[in-house]
Amino acid sequence: MLAEFGAPALSQEPSAETQRPAPLRLTVDADDDDDDGVLDAEQIATVPHDELAELVLRADSGPLRISALGDLRVIRQGIPIPLPATIPQEELPLPVFVQARAPSRRGQPLALLLERGGETERIDMHAVELRLLDAQNRPLDPSRRALAPSRRVTNDRSLPRSTAFEARSRGARNVRVQIVDSRAGGKRLKATLEAINPRSGRVRSRVRLELGRSRIGQPFRSPFVRLVGDGVDQEAHGVAGQVLLVGLRDVVRVTYEGGGRRTDGSTASHEMRVGRPGHEDGPDAARTAALRVVVLRTSTGGAPVIGVDDASALRIVRDEVSIANEIWLQCLTTFGPPGETAVAIEDPPGATLLAVADGDGLPAAGGGLIRFRVNGRPVPPIATTAGATPERTASLIARALEAAGFSASVTVNPKTVFGTGASADVLVRARDGSLVKIAPVPGVPLSSDARQRLSIGEVDLGDGLGEFDNMTATSGTLEERTLIKALSDRDASTIDLFIVNRFTHGTRQGEAFIEASEGPIVNTVVLDRNGLRQRQTAWTMAHEIGHVLLNQPLHPDNVGPDRPYLLMDSDNNRGTVNGPKRLSDADCQRVRHESGVEAIPALLRRHVD
Repeated sequence: MLAEFGAPALSQEPSAETQRPAPLRLTVDADDDDDDGVLDAEQIATVPHDELAELVLRADSGPLRISALGDLRVIRQGIPIPLPATIPQEELPLPVFVQARAPSRRGQPLALLLERGGETERIDMHAVELRLLDAQNRPLDPSRRALAPSRRVTNDRSLPRSTAFEARSRGARNVRVQIVDSRAGGKRLKATLEAINPRSGRVRSRVRLELGRSRIGQPFRSPFVRLVGDGVDQEAHGVAGQVLLVGLRDVVRVTYEGGGRRTDGSTASHEMRVGRPGHEDGPDAARTAALRVVVLRTSTGGAPVIGVDDASALRIVRDEVSIANEIWLQCLTTFGPPGETAVAIEDPPGATLLAVADGDGLPAAGGGLIRFRVNGRPVPPIATTAGATPERTASLIARALEAAGFSASVTVNPKTVFGTGASADVLVRARDGSLVKIAPVPGVPLSSDARQRLSIGEVDLGDGLGEFDNMTATSGTLEERTLIKALSDRDASTIDLFIVNRFTHGTRQGEAFIEASEGPIVNTVVLDRNGLRQRQTAWTMAHEIGHVLLNQPLHPDNVGPDRPYLLMDSDNNRGTVNGPKRLSDADCQRVRHESGVEAIPALLRRHVD
């Protein structure tokens, strides 16, 4: 005996009464198990072992010569051995792996030949090939391509119901399985397609496929399968058995149990990933957006505005992040594991901001005095100067606050539609960074300037959060600015998401502040409870985050034909496959341009598996 495959029982010589053993089965190694951008069958070092058969070469005396019939490689310590090769006696026994690079064909033998002296052992092989085909029946290259969920309505006509061998799909991301097995008879066989979470190893979803062919000699092909990101699509009517639920960087694996005697009890398999590795730069490379969530309490020390306590509020937030991940998977983008999302539950900020010329942006008339107290301590009066812009007056206030022992930061707001100029805000903190309480001096106006007003900003959720309108959309209301400026992380590369109980006038369920507004508040979303309640009908959180990632304030139905199935549509709330949850190819391209790793600031980061 010159070699042993797998368990010793597989290498026993057949008796005179038995026929020659069935060929040992291999799977054509046409995937990229180590995700290094090179097909395993073409790799010249550290070749993965996933689809290989282990073989122990033996010889009692003398060297052993190895050669092959057909397209086989012998792998030693991860490196292919050029064949034919001679292994010296002193290196035996030697464990190696056998790799198939092409499927078996009728009349073309596939075997290893082991020779020592006058003794020759022939080990017949049978290689089956499993591949995933694209919408035009072309094999997908796992070392260069990636799978992705469909952007189409799940059960629309772009997913063919036909199982015809030559059928093609109008859904560019649809795939089908092809199997080449020259030993398979008939016109039908079965295989399994499953999505596996790479972190946990858990099978996310699985479909059992029946493959067919129109005549003997052809490969077997399955119906087309559509990859989807959420349970609503997974349960779409009329496409049962043609939908696979996936997550970012999932391993999508085809397995097939037919095709000859196995060496280790495993099934034949072939794999591809959902999205390319995050270190790559192409349009299919996986990306992560950093999300920070702040849940407000109804009042100081009160209950959170969602849930019944802090623990339930956290669960709701993490569920929402999971739903947003499902939607943005269409752009191969994630907000990270929901359990790792930064979530804070905060009191609404009190009177901690001074607004100069809020709304109107008027310059000072001059000759007035600004007077107020901070944490009960009077700040020395500040004289207004004729013609001073709101920014100039805010700077004078900040200087006085610093001299009084406080920290003050000045921000200039975008001009409102009805404003003369830009207003300015002064956010005040104690030296230790804590928020303060600003109050007027009793019996004295905040400012006696005849033209330039001074206002104190604070957040009172008793009547909800005062929302912006079309006139103040770029600057936000005084209450919104106080909330966001006081509690934001001041990191433009993260998306801040604030959750409030409701908006005062009930005109919206969510708002987004974007970079295109050119103001101090950017990459920020505010949602109310009702917006969260519409989680899988209007997908409000994913929608509002879309404004930030796209850097786009408008809705597609504002500037073109109504397409109610798009995530960024403004007037659809159907919790079905026809609901507002689809992102277009143009959307995903814009996100990569406006928020990608080379944008300033970059909201998308390279995904790390």
